[in-house]
Amino acid sequence: MTLWNTFIDVSREVRNPNPRKLELCDQAAAWVNLNAFAARITGKGLVRWTWFGIIALTNGLEDKPPRVPSPWAPDAAAAVAERYRVVYEMHVQAASQWILLGGTAIFSDAFRGDCYDGERGHQITRPGKLYKKRGGRPGLDMTRWRFWRQRFEELGGGGGKARTSDKVRAEALQAARRMDEIVARRLGTNDADGTV
Repeated sequence: MTLWNTFIDVSREVRNPNPRKLELCDQAAAWVNLNAFAARITGKGLVRWTWFGIIALTNGLEDKPPRVPSPWAPDAAAAVAERYRVVYEMHVQAASQWILLGGTAIFSDAFRGDCYDGERGHQITRPGKLYKKRGGRPGLDMTRWRFWRQRFEELGGGGGKARTSDKVRAEALQAARRMDEIVARRLGTNDADGTV
């Protein structure tokens, strides 16, 4: 089996980890590192795996954050909520890595309006609940790119209902700034909406 086949097999196995079975720190760190590796080799042009990035960005930015348990919640409920928070942060960190290391490749696809035609393409690029609520459709375009940038900004500022760690907030803000840099470099503008 080649390295690439192994990577694909591993990524399928850990794409949507079950929080109840998650070894919190180890598996979350491994998932973020796996995404960072895929993003880096995509960003360097060695492979064209932007669809992995779309999945990571959808999971990290387009789904609702877990609810924060009430301080009066039973210990078991608080423990489950903590596991879901760790998984949510893991997805946000993976999404950040895709922008920081492979963002230029993803931007290129978004700028071209790659819709990833066909049933498989629509399945890969189906919008998460938050993006769908704002009228988002399958595919990748500048509207989705701007949505992701806005979500990174919200998460980095501690906005929304998510209570994330300082590290995750800092990475989200870093990803939002990187998105601005990519747009400015590729389109010659500093406008977050990507207009020239």
